[in-house]
Amino acid sequence: MYQDMADDIFTIPEMLRYRAEHDRDKKVFTFYDRNGLVGYLEPYEIYTLAGRFAYCLREWGFQAGDVIASGLPNSPERIVSDFGVIMAGCVLTNLQAVEKDGADFWNTANRCRCRGIIAVNREENVAHQLVASSLPKKSSSSGIYDVSIQQAPSINKVVLCNRVNGDRQNSLLDFLKDRDEKLTFQASCSPSNLAVLFGTSGSSGFSKLIPNSHENILESGRMFRAAEDVIYYTDRLMGWIGGFPFELLAFAGRRVTQDFFDQQNTGEPEALWNIITTAGCTGAAFLPDTLCELVDHFKTKPPKHKLNSITSTGQAMKKELMDAIGVLCHAVLVCYGSTEGGIFSADAITDKSHFKDFYCGKILPDVEIKLVDEGGNPVNNGEEGEIYLKCRRLLKQYYNAEQTSSKGTSSQANSTSIEAFTPDGWFRTGDRGVLQSDNSLYCYGRKGDVVSMGAILVYLSWPESILNKCPDIQNSSIVGVEDDKNGNVKLCACVKVKTGKSNMTERKIMEFFEGQMMVTGCKFQLKLSHVFFMDQLPLLPTGKTNKRKLKQDAIEKLKALQ
Repeated sequence: MYQDMADDIFTIPEMLRYRAEHDRDKKVFTFYDRNGLVGYLEPYEIYTLAGRFAYCLREWGFQAGDVIASGLPNSPERIVSDFGVIMAGCVLTNLQAVEKDGADFWNTANRCRCRGIIAVNREENVAHQLVASSLPKKSSSSGIYDVSIQQAPSINKVVLCNRVNGDRQNSLLDFLKDRDEKLTFQASCSPSNLAVLFGTSGSSGFSKLIPNSHENILESGRMFRAAEDVIYYTDRLMGWIGGFPFELLAFAGRRVTQDFFDQQNTGEPEALWNIITTAGCTGAAFLPDTLCELVDHFKTKPPKHKLNSITSTGQAMKKELMDAIGVLCHAVLVCYGSTEGGIFSADAITDKSHFKDFYCGKILPDVEIKLVDEGGNPVNNGEEGEIYLKCRRLLKQYYNAEQTSSKGTSSQANSTSIEAFTPDGWFRTGDRGVLQSDNSLYCYGRKGDVVSMGAILVYLSWPESILNKCPDIQNSSIVGVEDDKNGNVKLCACVKVKTGKSNMTERKIMEFFEGQMMVTGCKFQLKLSHVFFMDQLPLLPTGKTNKRKLKQDAIEKLKALQ
């Protein structure tokens, strides 16, 4: 009965209040770290503390509609402060910075006219590093600082959060718990008000911003009701669409995750699976790289506890990840989606033999799809093309699509929103793939991930797929680097080998790659110029390979060889 009542709620603050009343003491968040259980969060506590944080934000001068960027890691503090921003009537966005000088975040901050930043008061925190030089020397007992930041003039306040054992005044959650219960705030919002700005991964350049209203967020959460009874483990970052706690709002779903605030989290397979087992998880979401490490670790001695299903997104799925079936879980869920519109295709794989590389599932009922050639003309089923989509859930336009420089001036850069859609309303995903007659979708990678080698265009996902067949490689990516001397493009393979395969050499990998090629009389033969071994390929927070950073690393390694 109360589920139907919840369907009539269309703003996040009202939904939080509803959950506080109807699911008051349900342990919706369980936090662990490498030392064991950290604690729980329940709907009543989340609503109460978020309301008090909202009161603080208003007290500190933030107004309805102000954009606030959070740089907090996954933690109870992140949950409370995120919903506090929304309870205050402000707009939440994620502070993502993968470039050392923060240029990617400053670009985002200027486009959304960000007014404030929330950061951990520790030097190792990325958000703190970006604002450290702008902070006044005198500390503030309240944690709020007035700042002037040249790279983003709209930002005038920074909130620094602490967690100090035994010091309740300087620990955010303890401070909020001790506040007068009357000092709470819940903004009066309308369903169409902007609530969250999600960022795209930035795999094709600077991150673009996707506006989501209160109604958008709640409708997205209701899509996952099939998982209402799942106890779900995930470490996906809460500031990204894949980690946002939709399930709390939609059905008070139970999430198990790690507490990253004190950097006591673990990535060790045994420790990770111990958390999953202890918490009684029935489902999980992992990045492909994490799933590969788990499979590699447990394949000879499977754990007793198995999950009903594992979801893995962020990169194209390879068949070897299906080894998780029967070892770690009963099914692997594959899907294709984007920040711009959520999930467009999905399927549950229960038999590894039925899976083919790059398979992304069947197109969902509310999605229209077509694949087109370079001229925008539809291709036949089974032929490769760019993926075009139509769906009610898709964004209408990017937020402030014009880019703004660090000096505060704006220019119509790339006409982002216009280029994203065809005149008749199809969304250009920029992804290449194949659609079969049974509505099965295969996605091979970004359309723009292509290099020119003489008269030949080479889509890098093709040589990557060949290289990733090597049984000794865990993950690899190929970048094209132009030779300054003659303008030729060198294909550089960046490789992470599997545990115990440290004897792999550049020559062995090149021989494997060339051995996969058909010997023909064609003058053009695709070859790798260099192989660079890496402990970890640089990733964007979404789990996608950071191609820009990878290319920069390859250029530096090439210079060192000269």
